[in-house]
Amino acid sequence: MQPFLGFVAEVPPMSARRYEIRFESPAVDMRHAPTAAHDGQYLTVENRWWVARFDARLGALVSLRQRATGRDLLQGPVQLMAMADTAHAWGGMDRAVFNAVAGVFEAMSGAELGAMVGEETDHSGAPVRVIHQGPLALTVECLTLWQHSRASLRYTFYADLPQVDMAVSLFMQARQKMIKLVLPFDLPGVQAACEVPYGMAGRSADSTEHAYNRWLHLRAPDFNVGLANDGQNGFDLDPDGTLRLSLTRGAVYSGWDTMLPLSPDKSYAFMDQERIDTTFRLIAGADPEALRADLTPLALALNQPLEWFFVYHPPSPPQGAPAAPPSFIAVEPPTIALGALKQAEDGRALIVRLYETAGQATTASICLEGDAARLEAFSPYQIKSWRVERDGSTVHWTPCNLIEEAEA
Repeated sequence: MQPFLGFVAEVPPMSARRYEIRFESPAVDMRHAPTAAHDGQYLTVENRWWVARFDARLGALVSLRQRATGRDLLQGPVQLMAMADTAHAWGGMDRAVFNAVAGVFEAMSGAELGAMVGEETDHSGAPVRVIHQGPLALTVECLTLWQHSRASLRYTFYADLPQVDMAVSLFMQARQKMIKLVLPFDLPGVQAACEVPYGMAGRSADSTEHAYNRWLHLRAPDFNVGLANDGQNGFDLDPDGTLRLSLTRGAVYSGWDTMLPLSPDKSYAFMDQERIDTTFRLIAGADPEALRADLTPLALALNQPLEWFFVYHPPSPPQGAPAAPPSFIAVEPPTIALGALKQAEDGRALIVRLYETAGQATTASICLEGDAARLEAFSPYQIKSWRVERDGSTVHWTPCNLIEEAEA
């Protein structure tokens, strides 16, 4: 990996901050830096929250133990698998299960790693390797393949953050197969809940394919695992906790059952024959309510990341501009999410829409442009919208519905 600069940016909501890069040599605090140690075929990574073990023969994470509880989240290796599928572009009208294994992605050999970078005579590459290590984070990359498809799965462990990030880059070349990331969690008696538009829904742990939005909560009688994603919207779950995240399908564009079986003497345009990138963020703990409250902010950070830009010289802010501008709008607690912030259709007001995400009644504090906080009571999963107008120093909040009509 090329050298880069990394840090945790503290930026208030709907605001901006400026950070300067100075070429100095300050003392670096390495007390909490993640560490990595090789032991034959195994690589062990440790930080304040996790002890992770990777197996070079499999090209996979095989153990993820939480320090606080001593619990290993996994009962087997984390692997990409190709599942038997169909050319039907919509999956088949009578299908609800997509987990019959057609193949397992295996660790790349030294020769395959050399060929991947165009160095066919160099067989020294390792399928499990540390590609970044610093005081703030450590990243391990696992390189695997199945038939003509290849994949990079990168795990990042942080010095000051309890989550584990998993970034999947799949170079998809499979046809009539669904590729799934299989996470064999050890969660007997698991129940699943996931985000749906403006709410949450339970999902069955019976290997049936389910749709979901930006996060998934797996709840066992004594433990919880949460996963946020940046655009992956299908999964299935077994009663023992094995989770399969559906990444992509190699069906035929506009394919239908009447096309089957496909003929090798005909030409077809297959879907998703390209590089597909997906990122997941994992958290775990014994408290289900605390974990669910954390999932929405983590999912928002993945799907609406901080926008940044770099300049080679200090910018010239407008005269009188504050060095640390306040938030345009700030909402607490984090279980209240901003669903919309837009100009009203008539152009004369601002529309603010908030909704409760954790299924718990709460009181929200809303601060707009530095005004005094406005308190609003929310019932579980309630959606509230306002038409906001400013008249001099006075701000008027008028409740409205989703089509901006004033509520009686």
